[in-house]
Amino acid sequence: MAAYAALVSLMQIFHQIKHHPSPPISMDKTQVESITEIVVFLQEFLEGYKSPFADSDEADSLEMRITDAVYAAEDAIESNIIDQILLAASAVKRDRFFLASRAIGHEIDGLKIRPADLYESLMKVIEDLGLIKKKVMEMVAVKDQLQRQVSSSASSSNNSSSSSLFRLNSTTMVGCDDLMLQLMDKLTDGQRGRQVITIVGMGGIGKTTLSIEAWEKLQCYFPDNNNGSRIMVTTRLSNLGSQLDNYDGLKMKFLDEGSSWNLFCKIEGKSCPSGLEKIGKNIVYSCRGLPLSIVVMGGLLGKQEQTKKCWESIKGNINSLVNLEDDNRCLKILKLSCNHLPVYLKLCFLYMGAYEEDYRIRISRIIKLWVSEGFLKPTRGKSLETIAKDYLDELVERNLILVHDLGKTGNMKSLKMHDLLRDLCLREAEKERFYHVVGKHRPQGICSQRRVIISRSASEEIVVHAMKSSPHARSYISDHQRVQLFPNLKLLRILKAAPIIEHKYSPAKMLNLRLLDVIHLPSSINLMWSLQTLIVPHSNEVVDIWNMPQLRHVCFWILGGLHLPDPPSDNIVIMENLQTLKGVMNFKCDETMVSRIPNIKKLGLIYDRVQSCAHDYCVHNIERLQKLESLRCNGVQVLECWMIESSSHFPCLEHLHLMYLQDLKDIPAELGEIPTLKYVNLDECNESVVKSAKRMVEEQEELQGEEQLSFKVTVRLLEDNKELQSLANPNFKVIAPKK
Repeated sequence: MAAYAALVSLMQIFHQIKHHPSPPISMDKTQVESITEIVVFLQEFLEGYKSPFADSDEADSLEMRITDAVYAAEDAIESNIIDQILLAASAVKRDRFFLASRAIGHEIDGLKIRPADLYESLMKVIEDLGLIKKKVMEMVAVKDQLQRQVSSSASSSNNSSSSSLFRLNSTTMVGCDDLMLQLMDKLTDGQRGRQVITIVGMGGIGKTTLSIEAWEKLQCYFPDNNNGSRIMVTTRLSNLGSQLDNYDGLKMKFLDEGSSWNLFCKIEGKSCPSGLEKIGKNIVYSCRGLPLSIVVMGGLLGKQEQTKKCWESIKGNINSLVNLEDDNRCLKILKLSCNHLPVYLKLCFLYMGAYEEDYRIRISRIIKLWVSEGFLKPTRGKSLETIAKDYLDELVERNLILVHDLGKTGNMKSLKMHDLLRDLCLREAEKERFYHVVGKHRPQGICSQRRVIISRSASEEIVVHAMKSSPHARSYISDHQRVQLFPNLKLLRILKAAPIIEHKYSPAKMLNLRLLDVIHLPSSINLMWSLQTLIVPHSNEVVDIWNMPQLRHVCFWILGGLHLPDPPSDNIVIMENLQTLKGVMNFKCDETMVSRIPNIKKLGLIYDRVQSCAHDYCVHNIERLQKLESLRCNGVQVLECWMIESSSHFPCLEHLHLMYLQDLKDIPAELGEIPTLKYVNLDECNESVVKSAKRMVEEQEELQGEEQLSFKVTVRLLEDNKELQSLANPNFKVIAPKK
């Protein structure tokens, strides 16, 4: 799995260099073609490969060979890129590097012509990859024998898991009475046509147990008359029901606290000792409503000494103990979900385990991380962000991750993962060397790790050792508040550091960054040749994004804002990749500026009240951004009259957020006709704007119907206004200021 991620990543490096307007190095064409041919071959092989080590605690030696060979190629290429950028930057003033590099192109190009060290390193990579390809071709030649071995291994694993399920099914279902009634109703509703009834839920939630109990209740009533047949299917795939007979199936939910406790008490057939009930309930709560976990934990505690000290020790190690109990049967059941994932989805699933327990995973952030990691295989006609979103949807459909909450537009906003599945991810990630969680994983082998995650519980000593011991790291993700970042990680692609009051790290030589999420903007920002995502809480500096063509997302928060210079007049720069631009101060939306950002989807603008009164920022030109999905506009004073000819000017707009617009007379009624519009926010805007929004809602309620209206409006008032508050209805929410 880590091997597949590395192969895709290497291909993206080649793509970046080839399509960069000012590539930092030149590579030997023959070498690139040779490596590409082998990489594509190995990618296709791994997409259909079933590792014989899938059910083992050992890593697959073939995959590790592939991983190491590809990592060697990445190290050679990216190290050379950084060296060449630093060498060129030393020849000219840093703030004029890109302009000067064009002026003295011959000299700097000379530095980039097939350096001997890079050429020799890649020849060794080609040799190693060639040997791996030969080994794989031998394996393919004996494919039938390999398939028999894999089938034998899988059969043994399934028998073990089936045995575990049989033992689990001896426990009576608890907390599922309503679900059982629904199932019985579907099985006995009298309709003569065949129906397929799906029971959906994550591994260990009780699907098979529910089915067996339903069969035990019904089997004696089923005559063999070939009429009114019913088929029950248990699955972890949410979309399977629609693929069968299009009948509504049953969605199993986690047990609530009361049902979880009842199940726990029934396991041993006796009540919990009175002195241990409080800690017992805490232990059961930590099982997060998963019946499999509760059953295993109940059986474990029944064998232990019935003392508070003993149960306290178990409480601190619930996940590891559940997975160790009874020959890892809980882990084996859950692992079936992971083993059956396609390789491209498995690495995304394992990545989710890097987050802290009970962490609310923001979808927008995880997508940016995946894109910057470089392990998403491009698909023609789709952006990498769309591919990432599709993968998240698939993981949700497979019940491997849980939707925590939805955003204002009804889309998934954040996710969570059950603790046992997270524990599974951590185990698999360590086995595959996919990432290293400092404080969770063993320190052995950290020197070869590409992704280093700093957990909040890790001690400062352990963190310092980890950072000194991982010179080849490409990702550093930390919520750690106390530990500085060491400046020797020049190959980093992802730097996500916790908010630190002091500027303790020095990313001056981290010119390979693709994602930078820190509290301060480094001075070397304009030398980062492949920067894709820039997230900074505040800055008053001018950032020349026009020399960073790889940028996809730029977000500035809280204080200050992003100041953009005018695009260069002597060079027509089109930021084709840029999708997000938030926190921009006094953005001049003239035709030239708008034409440079044609693919913007999310735009957040902030206007200084004093300056905006003296300048025309051409805000009306925003309607030229045909792919805009979200618009947030704060404080522009020069916008008095906003007119659009038709809803076709914003064909993709979903969310409109207007703040502190005191001079605007009204908002265009045509906005209500935009078919994609889902939410409008008006914060402390003047009375006429609020009333015009109400008229827009009323017009569309007449056309669409009040209950069918496709969008909602929320108004936040600056001060109490009884007249405006009286306008509220289910589609038009008015929030008065707090007293």
